[in-house]
Amino acid sequence: MEEVAIRHLHKCKRKWDGTPRSNPKFPLFLLSKREREFLHHLAEGMDTKRIADHLGISRITVRNNVQRILEKIGAHSRLEALAIAVRPRAH
Repeated sequence: MEEVAIRHLHKCKRKWDGTPRSNPKFPLFLLSKREREFLHHLAEGMDTKRIADHLGISRITVRNNVQRILEKIGAHSRLEALAIAVRPRAH
């Protein structure tokens, strides 16, 4: 179910280009460049295996990095992390 929702989010008009928002209060500001790269691949619809193959790393490494991202931004799922990434920021 989450994978279907991620694909739907990927198809929506608002896309995230992997750059952090300038607001330090915005959760993605907490992520390193590499962590934003992982999140960007998720936003592109890639699953754990495809990300691992694309980056030349193990699936366990991908899972660990995704889990760390979720913890840093306070998300409970990959879908919630992507929703945070694409939501409009408050000025």
